[in-house]
Amino acid sequence: MNNNLIIGYIATTLSSILYLPQLYHMIQRKSGKDVSYVFLSLSLIAGIFWIAYGTLDNNIPVIISCSTIFTTNFLMLIAKLTYETDIINKVNLFGKKRTHDNYGILNDEFL
Repeated sequence: MNNNLIIGYIATTLSSILYLPQLYHMIQRKSGKDVSYVFLSLSLIAGIFWIAYGTLDNNIPVIISCSTIFTTNFLMLIAKLTYETDIINKVNLFGKKRTHDNYGILNDEFL
């Protein structure tokens, strides 16, 4: 195994875990407000091109790294959409927050 390949696999490992702390943070806080849709969209598009490049160049470290980053970014997008949808469903058009009390009764509170 040559030095270039060793450096490639080290970079692959580090790049693969790069976004995991952010994904963990989003899931732990149940919030995606800290990550923009532009960032996630551009990351996913770039990931597609990097995976295609790695495939065409037969570069295994690039394929592994970019596939892992793409998957993590896709999970971040799903988390962001999930948590923002929950917020939208809890607030109706009249500025009321919809909650349930301990007995399951729906209460509207003004924001």
